[in-house]
Amino acid sequence: MDTEIVVSVAQILTGAATLIVAVFLAGQFVLQRKVLTRAHNDAEIELSLSSNAFWKDISVLKILSEPLRKAYLKRDQDFHSLSKGDTDVLAEYYEQMYSFLNMEWRLGRLDRNPVYYSLRIQQLMASNVGQQYYEELGRTILSDCYEIKEAAKEMSKMTAIMAIIPISCFIFGGFLAEFLGWRINQTFHGYRVC
Repeated sequence: MDTEIVVSVAQILTGAATLIVAVFLAGQFVLQRKVLTRAHNDAEIELSLSSNAFWKDISVLKILSEPLRKAYLKRDQDFHSLSKGDTDVLAEYYEQMYSFLNMEWRLGRLDRNPVYYSLRIQQLMASNVGQQYYEELGRTILSDCYEIKEAAKEMSKMTAIMAIIPISCFIFGGFLAEFLGWRINQTFHGYRVC
């Protein structure tokens, strides 16, 4: 009978000790989670500051770098009509800008907010040289941003859109001319809708 009491007390003490260890480990887990969350938030802030500093450094190069400043002033010319030096400098500039945006996209910055990336890309494509440079790199950009199957899917979407829009402009223009008169097409032509 004494052994049964000792065994029962031992089982109760073992259970209590296990419960205490489990509570301690759960507390450690909660503390570790808080520390990791704080470290993640600090890393996110640091990444934001460093990416903004990188963007500003690249943007300031347009002012401080004499070769880039001279080449950047020619950004509305045809990309292939520029001198070899200007082409190389602008290609390096646009490559750095693309690399920066690609890095931000891959890190999931701003939850991959399409408005943010759209505005950044519009800034880069605001010049004739930028448009021509990125048109040549379109497939490279897709392969960097997507896996192989997703890139093929996005490329097929782009191809379909590029085929449908010119065709639909003729149809849309025909309807406008039929119902609103031929002068309405000139109005839209001025706005470059089609």
